[in-house]
Amino acid sequence: MKTLVVIGMTALAALGAQAAGMCASVAPLTAVDSKTGIGAPRYLPLRWLSLGTSITWYNSHAGGKFEKGYQSWLMEQIKFDGFANRGVSGACLDSTLWCIQDADLYTIEHGINDWGNRVPPGTMADYENNTGNGTFAATYRKVIDKLRATNPKAKIILCTPRKGYGFGGYLPDRCDARQTERDGKPGYFLKDYADLVLAIAEKENLPVADFYATCGEQDELADLSIDKALHPNDAGYKRMANILAKTMLKVYPDAELLANKKMVFTDDGKAKDVVVKKFISSTEQVVLKGTDISKVRVTGAKIGGVWVPGGPFDCQVHFENYNPEKKTYTCQLQNCSPQDSCMRVICLELKQEFNGDVVARVLWNRYRYNFKDYGLNFAVDGNYNGQCGSAANYNAQGYVIGEMTLGVNK
Repeated sequence: MKTLVVIGMTALAALGAQAAGMCASVAPLTAVDSKTGIGAPRYLPLRWLSLGTSITWYNSHAGGKFEKGYQSWLMEQIKFDGFANRGVSGACLDSTLWCIQDADLYTIEHGINDWGNRVPPGTMADYENNTGNGTFAATYRKVIDKLRATNPKAKIILCTPRKGYGFGGYLPDRCDARQTERDGKPGYFLKDYADLVLAIAEKENLPVADFYATCGEQDELADLSIDKALHPNDAGYKRMANILAKTMLKVYPDAELLANKKMVFTDDGKAKDVVVKKFISSTEQVVLKGTDISKVRVTGAKIGGVWVPGGPFDCQVHFENYNPEKKTYTCQLQNCSPQDSCMRVICLELKQEFNGDVVARVLWNRYRYNFKDYGLNFAVDGNYNGQCGSAANYNAQGYVIGEMTLGVNK
């Protein structure tokens, strides 16, 4: 058995509490899927930060009506060194300003909620002159400027909004309709926002994934959505993934074939512990290169992060389970702090990827005051969203692992 070192992990640190409060069976994409135009799986040694609406946010909250969001479908064809989902459910473009972090590749999926909330589209003059007048165009200028200030070398891909309609009166009954005037606010077309994204991309010489033009028309959207008709189902998300993947590979035409990528690991003949001294949240992942998942054990962890006063706290391993059929390893970590009498429960999943890597991610983060039931279901069902203290200080999505130790058996 070859032991491992951790060489790939998101370097995207956990957001502050304010941003966290705002900001997550269909066959997978395959090399023989002629509709993708992607070919064999590729590898990009990059950290990808995905910004957007609930359509983006859902990738970290899949289950029930759909299996995966567009990012996960895409990552079956393109592997990255790091990924973080910073979609904000129900939010407009201005939410992005709270969610920007250092990354090598940014994608922006916005416009549908700005339309639903009647944010004025504005004009290219608002963008070019940086008017800051609250229009969609003016806010886009702030977002682009902040991305470039955060990492001047990063690539930025703009995404036009996917068409939608209805959703309980939130949007017009047709995706190509103009909103009626309401509460003194004029109505707009969704195309107004899509056209601005295209114009900004042309002005800044940025690539575009044109979801508006390619991801469903009025007579298709109901069959491509989990509702009528705003949020995609697997078929809808898969279409988005295909468009975005092809756009990415136009930006990175020399992306290495995943099959040619050499695994990096140590082989000193000894079992060892690997300490991951970085944060993992429910929207980030740790990549373990070239290892056998059946040999991995979580031997310890500390809960840390800006939301946990007095941390990091040592965790106890409550249960461990290896599923050879699904090639997953699940582990519940928990801590009851005498400082604030709070029970913290984190459920980790490690999954064997087809390329030999193991990806570790957080399934659930929970934090409950005076919690007495240490049972398994509390961490797994995800139905409880309690917190210690006030909601302003604690958020159920905000608890992260500050340090994790993985024991690797020979």
